[in-house]
Amino acid sequence: MKRFLIFSLCLVVFAATTGCGLVYDLVVDPRGMGTISKDNDIVAAIQAELLDDGSVSLLDVTPFCYDGDVYMVGEYVNEDQKTRILEIAAVVEGVRMVTPYLFPPMESVSCGITDNLRIEDQVREELTEDATLWSTRVEVRVVQCRVVLLGVAASLSEADKFVERAKRVKGARSVESFIKVLEE
Repeated sequence: MKRFLIFSLCLVVFAATTGCGLVYDLVVDPRGMGTISKDNDIVAAIQAELLDDGSVSLLDVTPFCYDGDVYMVGEYVNEDQKTRILEIAAVVEGVRMVTPYLFPPMESVSCGITDNLRIEDQVREELTEDATLWSTRVEVRVVQCRVVLLGVAASLSEADKFVERAKRVKGARSVESFIKVLEE
């Protein structure tokens, strides 16, 4: 069963990085094909290691990677699990640094999965409504009603616009930006 899950995950990652998706990514993502491919390989390797380890659910933690910098976003059950999540990510070949954005489970259910999904949907809508933004360069994840923006922006002003638009969404407790600015 475990091999089937790993194979399925690899198949999904392969499908996502080939064909039209890759061509589109190359047009809108300024990182370049080699960097995008390496970043996708790192994410797939972390996901496979998390699956193989079995102590963490991929439904709870999502890895993101930009230029070898990894961002682990989600929830953990206890400190040992949090430590293990970060250890797994750190040992994958090509990882330059690991940034955690992880939270323990909430004591009260003041923000559930439906709230997270609604906020995520509304943030994506806000980002796509602004024709001056390449919203496909930024990924949105919501954890405990906290918005996390990850991706690349061509300039600091573009990165600021992403954050500004995300802050408009009602119910978002905070907006954390891990958007890398490529203009320098």
